[in-house]
Amino acid sequence: MYKLIIIEDELILRKNIIKKIEWEKYGFCVVGEAENGRDAIDVIDCTNPDVIITDIDMPFMNGLELSKIVTEKYPMIKIVILSGFDDFKYAQQAIELNVAEYVLKPISSEELIKTLVKIKVQIDEEIFKKENLQELKEHYLKSLPVMKGNFLSSLVVGKQPKEGILNKALYYNIDLLGEVFACAVVSIDKNMFNDNNFSQEEAELNRYGVFNIIEEVILKHSLGIVFSHYDYIIAIMKNDEKNKEYMVSKIFMALEEARQCIEKYMQFTVTIGIGSLCTSIENIDESFFGGLAALEYRFVAGNNKLIYIDDLEPQKTKKMVFDDDKEHMLLSSIKFGTEEDIYSALEILFEDITEVKASFSDYQIYLLEILAAITKMSKDLALNFSSILEPNYNIFVEIFKFNTIGEVKEWFELVCIKLMQSIGGKREKSAKILVDKAQEYIRENYTDSELSLNKVSSFIHVSPNYLGTIFKNEVGETFVNYLLQIRMETAKNILCSTNYKNFQIAEKVGISDQYYFSHCFKKYFKSSPNEVRKSFQK
Repeated sequence: MYKLIIIEDELILRKNIIKKIEWEKYGFCVVGEAENGRDAIDVIDCTNPDVIITDIDMPFMNGLELSKIVTEKYPMIKIVILSGFDDFKYAQQAIELNVAEYVLKPISSEELIKTLVKIKVQIDEEIFKKENLQELKEHYLKSLPVMKGNFLSSLVVGKQPKEGILNKALYYNIDLLGEVFACAVVSIDKNMFNDNNFSQEEAELNRYGVFNIIEEVILKHSLGIVFSHYDYIIAIMKNDEKNKEYMVSKIFMALEEARQCIEKYMQFTVTIGIGSLCTSIENIDESFFGGLAALEYRFVAGNNKLIYIDDLEPQKTKKMVFDDDKEHMLLSSIKFGTEEDIYSALEILFEDITEVKASFSDYQIYLLEILAAITKMSKDLALNFSSILEPNYNIFVEIFKFNTIGEVKEWFELVCIKLMQSIGGKREKSAKILVDKAQEYIRENYTDSELSLNKVSSFIHVSPNYLGTIFKNEVGETFVNYLLQIRMETAKNILCSTNYKNFQIAEKVGISDQYYFSHCFKKYFKSSPNEVRKSFQK
């Protein structure tokens, strides 16, 4: 849906144009209107339309003058000029200003619709050319193997939710459905394959050869998928049955076959570390790090072997980890979510505590990591974290005085909700401060004839759209109306207390055109400047 504004000084004609056409039916929505070119500039700044329909003959600033400003400032906006002048010089000026359509009045709804459909086709074609869908598609297809590899690498180095993993796997056409999973890490032995004895090209070719052998064997036994990760070759293996003993036997048989093939055909050896089995793909990262840990034992066990981490660390258990994803989930629920989002996030965080058997010190570290993330966020947002709790409350001591993990969870819920409420209050206060600054700037600079929403927003370092929104929310009226109010009230005071002429008063309140000043004054007070002065003198 493309945004459109209408500029026409005749109120009835402007309203008829807006009401008589089903804009959405033709892919447009009217987001603003104005009665002259000068008022239109502020409307354009606020709405950033795609199309402008403007009359050519208007007071204070005509359609051609407005088109010149818009073309310089917003070259992507399409301009349609409605003109009652069948004069070549006007059409020529419109062409020079790159106006999209120059239409003679009177114009029917049907003719205007045809013009808009034509404009829409132009915009659609421009967007299509910019996006260049075919080129993007070709680039995407070329990048797909890299993206697939990046996904698999991210899978083994960090915890991800199961649903997200399976959705991405489906997208990349990777089968990661199963009941039991394991990760094997293949490393070329340095004593047999010393990079110093090979050129870079030879080294890469040898790694590629190892990759092909591992992949061929894994696919032959329908075990899973193989990919490269830095200097390692990784195999994510799975089985559709829950029989772990069978899975371990199948893994060893396949990887031993691959190891022997590499030694025979490549004339060097590899050592393969095998991580612990897991029952969910979301825990494959733990098996990967177990495979890396198994490789470290080759200094004891020797090279050219399969090393299974459970043979060396049979008591190894799952660890509680407060990783970046969990931190992001919790902090996002506090900063942008609801109370329900906070409850859900903490429910996930405390699942590890209830499911994992760990030492008391492990529990302490895990809880302190959560607490540290919350306090750091409070500091980054300039919140007084201590004021949220009772005075002299030592959170790092009190947190371990609770009797049950349920009490600790409830305490975290309370703290997080109070933080969320504090952030919300701070946002509202911040908006009021910005609007106060904007009002102060307007009161001090209303005499500037160039004063605009853009200029004020630039001064207080926010976007015009954001300032326009919070200004209306806080003040109850738009920036344009507020500025007009300041100027008109000031003008009335000058008018009633001095003998200044209208053009002098206009300049003092930031309006360079005395006729436009008189128009605004009469529109605001329902009386002309001269009528107001005479009424005051009586």
